Amino acid sequence: MKNLKKLLAVLVVISMVSTFLVPAFADSFSYEKEAKELYELGLYKGTSESEYVPNLEGKLDRQTGVVMLLRLFGQEDDALEMSLEDAAAKLAAKFKDAADVADWAQRQVAYAVEKGYVKGLPDGTFAPTADLNGLAYCSLILQQLGYDGDFKYEEAAYKLQEFGGLTEEQAKIFNSNAGINRDSMVGISYSALQASYKADGKTVIEVLVANGNVDKELALEIGVLLKGIKEVKALADVKVQKGKTAELPKEVEVVYEDDTTAKLEVTWPTVDTAEVGEQTIEGTIGNYKAPKATVKVIVTPEELIVNSVEADNLKEIVINFNGEVADKADEKSSYSVEDHTIELVTVSEDKTSVTLTLQGAMKAEEEVEVTIKTATGLKEEVTKTVVPVDYENPEAVSIALIGPNSFEIVFSEPVAGNADSEVVVDDGTYYVSEEKLSENYRTLTVELGVSSLKEGTYKVKVKGYKDYAGNSLRTKTFDLEYVKDTTAPVAKIKSATQNKVEIEFNEPATRDGFSGDEASLTRDYFYHTYSSWKPNKVVASDNNKVYTLYFSEDYKVGNDGVYLLPEGNVTITILKEVDDDAVVDAWGNKVASDIKLTATIVSDNEAPTVKSVKAEKEDEIVVIFSEDVKESQAEDKDNYVIKKDGKEIDESISGIEYKSDETKAVITLDDKLAGGKYTIDIKGIKDTSVSENEMQAITLEFEVTDKTAPSVKEITFVGKYIYVTFSEAMSTKGDSSVLNKDNYKLKDASDKDVDIKKIEVFGSDKDKVRITVADSVTLATNFTLLVANVQDTSGNAIGAFDVKKIALANEEAPEVEEIKVISKTEIEIVVNKILDKATIEKADFKVSRTGKTAEGLTRISLVTFKDGKTTIKGVLAASVQPANSGDITGQGYALEVIGDVKSDTGKSMATGVVAAAFADKFAPSVVGNVYYLGNNEFSVAFDEDIKFLNNSAGLGATDLVIKDGGKTLEAGIDYDVAIVNGDEIKVTLKGDDYGVGKFTGTLKVSTKETVKYITDLAGNALNKFENKEVKVK
Repeated sequence: MKNLKKLLAVLVVISMVSTFLVPAFADSFSYEKEAKELYELGLYKGTSESEYVPNLEGKLDRQTGVVMLLRLFGQEDDALEMSLEDAAAKLAAKFKDAADVADWAQRQVAYAVEKGYVKGLPDGTFAPTADLNGLAYCSLILQQLGYDGDFKYEEAAYKLQEFGGLTEEQAKIFNSNAGINRDSMVGISYSALQASYKADGKTVIEVLVANGNVDKELALEIGVLLKGIKEVKALADVKVQKGKTAELPKEVEVVYEDDTTAKLEVTWPTVDTAEVGEQTIEGTIGNYKAPKATVKVIVTPEELIVNSVEADNLKEIVINFNGEVADKADEKSSYSVEDHTIELVTVSEDKTSVTLTLQGAMKAEEEVEVTIKTATGLKEEVTKTVVPVDYENPEAVSIALIGPNSFEIVFSEPVAGNADSEVVVDDGTYYVSEEKLSENYRTLTVELGVSSLKEGTYKVKVKGYKDYAGNSLRTKTFDLEYVKDTTAPVAKIKSATQNKVEIEFNEPATRDGFSGDEASLTRDYFYHTYSSWKPNKVVASDNNKVYTLYFSEDYKVGNDGVYLLPEGNVTITILKEVDDDAVVDAWGNKVASDIKLTATIVSDNEAPTVKSVKAEKEDEIVVIFSEDVKESQAEDKDNYVIKKDGKEIDESISGIEYKSDETKAVITLDDKLAGGKYTIDIKGIKDTSVSENEMQAITLEFEVTDKTAPSVKEITFVGKYIYVTFSEAMSTKGDSSVLNKDNYKLKDASDKDVDIKKIEVFGSDKDKVRITVADSVTLATNFTLLVANVQDTSGNAIGAFDVKKIALANEEAPEVEEIKVISKTEIEIVVNKILDKATIEKADFKVSRTGKTAEGLTRISLVTFKDGKTTIKGVLAASVQPANSGDITGQGYALEVIGDVKSDTGKSMATGVVAAAFADKFAPSVVGNVYYLGNNEFSVAFDEDIKFLNNSAGLGATDLVIKDGGKTLEAGIDYDVAIVNGDEIKVTLKGDDYGVGKFTGTLKVSTKETVKYITDLAGNALNKFENKEVKVK
């Protein structure tokens, strides 16, 4: 090791004399901020004793590098204890050029030489002003860290990177024999503060603080020293489909050694999702080497399927899936059992199996059909046949004391009581006052006629119970250890979403002094975040062990608020007492203090998708969604467009029925569809989660078996042209072609035949023809047309009842049905018909607003045709542009048609001001800076009035991201928000860290990448903004 050290020292000496290649006289530097911070920490002094003069442009020479090295490792004070005379003598004895060493560096150089850190050159000089390169300086640092012999000199910078002392980019730059300047020296030294010693893994800055070389509070304030973490909060499990990318949490909550908390960013490795199963992933928290953040990633199958359906007794059916079921799998409506009523649904802990408990019993060895619906998470409804069998006798498997005079017995399968069933304690010494079976018929709660027993062992015999196949219980005698319980009940979070929380106690927890149904804890015992944020409903189950809290409009009473749980870690409080009624267990043990539980809320950010589309009948289409969606939107006809060959069909939707339990929309049409392939556009549908995620617009194909004859939908005329529109695409071949004149008879008002000159397909859908008559013929509404013998493309002939004379109707003119302001400069004009694009000009339209003269559009930027309509995107003249997104509604906007805009059939749009109003589709934006109001309050202004989704300020607060350096403030804990003056959000800082008098400094205010809960009054989500600074004084 000594030889290696000597060799390295020689290499360092030789390499320290190098060509100076890194620019020394740059106009700006890379590490000005770091230099100032090192100066404040006492680790960099520059070239002045009285003021900060960093001299970053100066080259790094050998003597400066030695001084900086000793200071960086807390040894300079030891070196300065040497007298100048002694230092000069030691240097003179070793080096010919000792006199060239500067006075301010003599003692440090003499100390470093004496310690063996540096040596002279082969010619007997020290060369104090010779250049020092990056490799040499990194090598000196590595020696101080204890890595002598553990690295090759030519890889020193990369090795320092490995031990946390440089970034990858720095290592690439400084792993060179080129000389460096003092700016680069600062960069290496600053990064090296985070390098780890070989001996104990501590960082350089941690040792400097521990030894008193650097002030701890200053190091913490600057950020080079990280606060000690004593606890990392648990993260919610992450579920991801096989082969998909896992979305891991970006932050984790930590508790520091001083008991303060913060949310810190986490860097995760890539997660392999190639196989179904569970894995625990470790992530790096901020700049900490330890501790680590951990999260369980559950890889689920690409598609949920039913693996098996079993019935090993006559009371229960067990359905096994290949992965986790959906939330609605615990609802009875998600299943049906032939000739039986489902009494109870129980989902397993791992959510991969479901047990259906039936009313009554099935018949042994007779087939029973079980239907599992899509609400469980299946892509399509599944029906399985199960044959129940039960030849086994039930068994009593365990006994447990649950109170001073009660205990529970668990059976191997559902059982029923009868005249012979009984529980006997100590051969009948103690009277049994009640025997009660649980909802699933597997647990028997036994209550004695005495208030309590003495501690000891009691014989408990259970007998006579039978299963639902009539098999008798094997008599069992238990030894029941009776030990008085002196501990109060404890609780944990069983599950939590934004509107539902399940809390599970380790034993029944009730109100002291109450019995029966009145013993259950009421909603007044629970709240989240604030004491007034109580659930709207609380349901007790499992003998008062499980309490389900609902925060939902569905259970709102009177003027009660609905306080949804925001995303992140939310504190759920269970009060120890309400109106002096304490929370107790069956033994009377009272909860000593309020119970605080942390629920990790992961908002549903996944938009619904369409699993399948199927034409069950020619006039009935079934759409199955991936999750429950809003009924009103699923049943909104405007959210569906059915097309044939890219064009909207004329059959209208007569009705839609949405079945929530099956996440299925059944679309019924007025008329049957012709056979062939169709597409359906689905849009504008949101799920039922608090986030109201909206599905992406999607187009899916489905096929209809065509057995329906075509029909004539409309016959109109313009000039000498008659337009016949059919219900579907028509054949253009053979005698039954729609182009065959023999298939039409045109009559005038006197019922005389009118000659047809020409028939041609109109448009690209093949469902419309244009008939041309002679110029001498004046078409009118008293003309009739009979169409017969024509066939659709599937060969179905027009129905007999459709072979009749149809009066001609005037072709209607196109109309503007919708106008949207989509930005400060653009509008969209939606017309109810396909227009002739050649007739659309910017001069055809004028826009006015109150106090402004109507101005023509400055440009038509886009014209599109879709669903039988035309959308024109135009650019507004500057004088009528809205000042901002709040400058639309109520400003008297009007559109005037002044040109000759025509439909594809030649009908002109009426000129003049159109009836359609301007719709606000312009998202609000932040205005200016964030303003400090005093008293730890500041405001954020917007360009129009805003609102919070569901009027929930708690949810609105979570759309903001407020940072204090590297710490993210927590909504509801560190700050509250409120809307003031309509167009401002006032942020009030609070809590132990940010309340009045607790904090001064600069905060940065941003929004999340996707804003969900802050919108304008028209429902347009706020445009995101970033890093608005506010100084809290």
